[in-house]
Amino acid sequence: MDINDMIDEQTYKALSNVVEGEERTDGIHVSDLKSNCLRKSYYHKVKESQYDLDGMLKMAFGKLVHKFELAPNSEHEKSFEEWNGIHGTPDDVWNGVVIDKKTTRNVPNKVRVHDRRQLEMYSAILDDYGYDIIGCAVIYIDMGRNPKIDVKSFPLDNVDFDDIREEMLDKKSTLEMHLEIGEPPERNVGWICNYCNFTKFCFFDDVEEDDK
Repeated sequence: MDINDMIDEQTYKALSNVVEGEERTDGIHVSDLKSNCLRKSYYHKVKESQYDLDGMLKMAFGKLVHKFELAPNSEHEKSFEEWNGIHGTPDDVWNGVVIDKKTTRNVPNKVRVHDRRQLEMYSAILDDYGYDIIGCAVIYIDMGRNPKIDVKSFPLDNVDFDDIREEMLDKKSTLEMHLEIGEPPERNVGWICNYCNFTKFCFFDDVEEDDK
């Protein structure tokens, strides 16, 4: 092994320690339910993500960014640990606003659909616990050549928390059923497939089934 390969391997291990340093609670998480593709969430539970060195670096940056709290008196610790078997912790809950941080190399013009749904789900759960939630915000952190922070917020005036809670429980039930029988849910093809770490499993599994 030459010097470059040796350092690459050790760097990968070091970044892996950052990414895997905090154990994730077993079970279903809000992040498993935010997408309309439960197939991705299924693979996240049963397969190991395949990251190269650059991918592991992005994951490590994301972990480190999530460690800082928005304000010393943030209500972060008031967030829930479990709701009807669903786990999750918003990055921050501050002055009635549920906040999440996302690293990116392409800051969107508005909150991405799945990012919005994740925050709406957090809000619906916190609302069920009696919190007065007035809105949500995503802090997009541009990790490109010119790093910057871009905040995108949205109100919750027209959001039906009852519908969102019902959606979460339905998705949780569906995902748990597929995990129990060992078969992935139906594929939901879209732009997110271009960024999914499980694409090769997703399409290859169908090929294996056809060959049986």
